[in-house]
Amino acid sequence: MPWTERELESLYLYGRALQPLLPSAPDEPLPQISDSVLLTHLRTEAQGEEANLSLVTGTDEPGVALPGGGTGKLYESPIGKLSELIANLNERFGMNLTDADKVWFEQQKLAVKENETARVVALNNDRDQYRVILERLAEDAIIERHETNGQLFSAYFEKPGFRELLMEYLATSYDEIRDENAP
Repeated sequence: MPWTERELESLYLYGRALQPLLPSAPDEPLPQISDSVLLTHLRTEAQGEEANLSLVTGTDEPGVALPGGGTGKLYESPIGKLSELIANLNERFGMNLTDADKVWFEQQKLAVKENETARVVALNNDRDQYRVILERLAEDAIIERHETNGQLFSAYFEKPGFRELLMEYLATSYDEIRDENAP
């Protein structure tokens, strides 16, 4: 619902910032709040056209309770987007990336998603603000993943036990290949 009084909106925001500082029980003393809550800036902007909220005269036709049949937002496959990204990188930069390279991109995404700073920013800001922080975090995440991948690479060639466990895991590809090509 659109608001029209800037002063009421300012008072509301001030009250929201003040509320956590007020005592929760009647016998608690009032805190000194002179500098604790000070509304110094208020950004207001129109979010769209002013809406007509008047009631419309009804008809005997039943309405639609849930637009779209109540299915909600349909899930978009991240694999499709990742395939598009790889095709785009191959075309633009002459790379020869394959489906096997999708793992690298997923590693970077998972490293960012596990970063606590990225999580806090994503949960409390819009996409544009998240992108600003992401550009700073992405480089560190990529470097950290590269170092970890280097350790895995070294362990494969230097530790026979590591190599054996990896080979057991990779051997499961035999059954997967046969299942995918079964008539």
